[in-house]
Amino acid sequence: MTESSCPVSIIYSDDHFLAINKPAGVLSQPNSNSDGDSILKLVHEMGYHIVGGDDPTRRGLIHRLDRDTSGLLLLSLSEIAHQKFQALFKARTVKKTYHFPAYGRLKRMEFTRRDKLGRNPFKHTTRQVDPEGRDAETHFKLIKIGLFNTSLWEAHPKTGRTHQIRVHAEVGGLSILGDPHYGKRLQINRTQDLNLTHTMLHCKKLEFIHPFSEEPLSLECPYPDDFKSCLDTLQLN
Repeated sequence: MTESSCPVSIIYSDDHFLAINKPAGVLSQPNSNSDGDSILKLVHEMGYHIVGGDDPTRRGLIHRLDRDTSGLLLLSLSEIAHQKFQALFKARTVKKTYHFPAYGRLKRMEFTRRDKLGRNPFKHTTRQVDPEGRDAETHFKLIKIGLFNTSLWEAHPKTGRTHQIRVHAEVGGLSILGDPHYGKRLQINRTQDLNLTHTMLHCKKLEFIHPFSEEPLSLECPYPDDFKSCLDTLQLN
């Protein structure tokens, strides 16, 4: 596969890591329950030697995005780079910015959710607020108000729990458009039958101090076409 025919595009690269634009619908790492492509497989086919970490199934993957989530994903090109970037995420010094359109009556323009999250005992692939779960914190900020009780939001997750933004948005009164697990089904009818095929959640920006050059780095990722089309229809652009 050539780079031009691959759905993955490179946002930034140097001697230590790659920042790629992950398309929605592609797994970050191989999954034994799926025969589809993964980011690691696609990037390998593009000719990049991704290394780092002890787990061979996620070699070189610095962090993960849900299958449905698009946007910035970091991959390491050496063992030491993997260790240094993992340390940044563990220390929570990487500022992560996600964008999403949502359905829900507007209550406030900015808020923070601090809810412990655990596995849903009835749907093991999903998460829920659980007093016995792991600490999770997400800050939300309104970007724009659109049609049919929709709005565009910015989310800054301080922690990195599975489905964190989706659960915190839901308990905060926001239903991310296209979300099959945490979204309200009425949203599709009320947004002109958008025919959404996945959760409209996009990792827009990552900001951190480069662990080798020690210079501040801000990486930004454009919206996918279906995301832009959704925003255009709802006048959220």
